Amino acid sequence: MLKFCLPILFIFQSLVAYSSSSDPSVCHRRFKSVLLEENQVLILKSEVELRSYPRLKRFVDLMLVGPASIVAIPVASVMALLVKLDSPKEPVFFKQSRIGYRGKKFKILKMRTMTDSHGEKRITRIGRFLRKYHLDEIPQIFNILKGDMTFIGPRPLTEEVNQEDLQKFDGLEVRFFVRPGLTGLAQVKCHYQNTDEEAESRVRLDVEYVRNQSAFLDLKIMCETLWVLPQGRAL
Repeated sequence: MLKFCLPILFIFQSLVAYSSSSDPSVCHRRFKSVLLEENQVLILKSEVELRSYPRLKRFVDLMLVGPASIVAIPVASVMALLVKLDSPKEPVFFKQSRIGYRGKKFKILKMRTMTDSHGEKRITRIGRFLRKYHLDEIPQIFNILKGDMTFIGPRPLTEEVNQEDLQKFDGLEVRFFVRPGLTGLAQVKCHYQNTDEEAESRVRLDVEYVRNQSAFLDLKIMCETLWVLPQGRAL
């Protein structure tokens, strides 16, 4: 009984610890000097390359893709049918160019949540639901299988947003030292808001993740993600 209870207690403690700091202001209070100077970037790059965990993480991703697909494929099939019924003339999925590991471009796969109506893009009825609970991200399981992404890591950015961030923040290129993730530290610690302050907080948390990447940190991020997803919180 003790062996059974200990893992549950561990996960519960992780959830409590993260939930207690889920106030969006936390991401502005706790990380003040994360972005790095050029010499620090080079040192961190060497450290990341020597770590064994990133290589182990790829193996874990491949082990988890199978069980995750058992749940994801039936859900995605139902969502795909609803997307098609909502907008019969448009495709169910779409691809978008993102910047990933080592700065390489790749095509991220998502369920379509918008439609082009008379030259004006708008969110569809089912698209609003998919975005709220992040179900439009389910097809990215295939990006993980291909090796473009991982389950936990900084979210991949569009080329335009990436260029803007690189101009604003020194040392941001460390974000490319790891594979981009389906969810990450910035997503669970900060509520999404389209403000400069929030953007800076997310950038700092991405760098903080790269500096402290570990199996324990990934487990806590996964626990927190599973905690906030049913709440429909913007990540």
